[in-house]
Amino acid sequence: MRMQTLLDQWRFASDAKLLVLAGIALLATAGVLVLLERALAARARARSVPPPPLPGAGLFLLLVGAGLLCLALGLPPLLREP
Repeated sequence: MRMQTLLDQWRFASDAKLLVLAGIALLATAGVLVLLERALAARARARSVPPPPLPGAGLFLLLVGAGLLCLALGLPPLLREP
């Protein structure tokens, strides 16, 4: 029965809550992208070849921008709720 109430909370969540959750997910994805970039650079250093020119830099900026926009739009209504 606990799982049903959790699903109901997601199903009936306000748009602001869903927007904040989407923003958090986008920022988490950007964080994973940074970790993958560091691993790629470390592997290139271990092979003594120059690291590739950050192929995910544009994607990182897009994810961070979208995540921050979602948080900026979703947090004010949540903070006003009683």
